[in-house]
Amino acid sequence: MSTSKKRQPGPGQSSTRRPTVPPARKRPQSWLLWAGMAVVGVLAVVALLAWQTSKGTEPDTARADGTPNLALDRSNIDFGDVPMNKMVKASFMVSNTGDGLLSFAVPPVPEVVEGC
Repeated sequence: MSTSKKRQPGPGQSSTRRPTVPPARKRPQSWLLWAGMAVVGVLAVVALLAWQTSKGTEPDTARADGTPNLALDRSNIDFGDVPMNKMVKASFMVSNTGDGLLSFAVPPVPEVVEGC
């Protein structure tokens, strides 16, 4: 059995084999990245300004100098005889029939009358 050795190039000789170099990766163009970030920033500022200005606007149907008028769809709600500690619910529609802006400084609390 014989073993063969690979031949090594001498001091003045070059190797016939070239080392493999991985292909260079393309780098993203930095100006494109900066332009995209600038567009996103401008859109964020515009959206923030639009949101802040729309928060303080009043509805078009009510004027600040008009007179508000509260209207309810019913004035009384009769539950009949209700046992003690039993929960009952009622709903009614509140609307503004005036031409001014209707606002509540304190949440309205209904008055409960016993024995009516």
